[in-house]
Amino acid sequence: PPIWIVSAILVAGALRTIVERISGVAQTGECRLYTRTDDRDDALEPCPCAVCRLFGNVEPGKTANEHSPVKAFASKLTVFDAVFECPRTRVVDGVAINRTRGSAQDSKKFDYRQILPGSKLQIEIRAVNLTTLELDWISAALRIIARGEVGLGGRSARGNGFLKPDE
Repeated sequence: PPIWIVSAILVAGALRTIVERISGVAQTGECRLYTRTDDRDDALEPCPCAVCRLFGNVEPGKTANEHSPVKAFASKLTVFDAVFECPRTRVVDGVAINRTRGSAQDSKKFDYRQILPGSKLQIEIRAVNLTTLELDWISAALRIIARGEVGLGGRSARGNGFLKPDE
């Protein structure tokens, strides 16, 4: 049988987005991800905000020149691909929408496979040297995902990817 996964990048991205909201770094302008300009004096320094220290810098490979690499923080988290345990699936019909006309595009039907409710998802995360605050943020983010408040994967705007805890 096929193995159904949610990419580690999607899981880590959802966790980071939730932690950014919880911590308030996006709203306060503390994170350079939201205030970055290349002409700032500190543009080549790693972002000092708590979220970037937890998840790592967004652009660690950027360099000032070949002799002066940008400093960066590595993530304290290793997020693995999340694996569904024996999921039930179904094929769903879809159609491309012509955004100008607001209707179905001619000859653009497609199918996709949807994982049905009741399927169990196993998420594995390894953490190193977390502060109490960082652990609280990750725990809260996982609870938010588990309660189905944030979707994982594609088509979440259409209601897919939202988890529910075991009854």
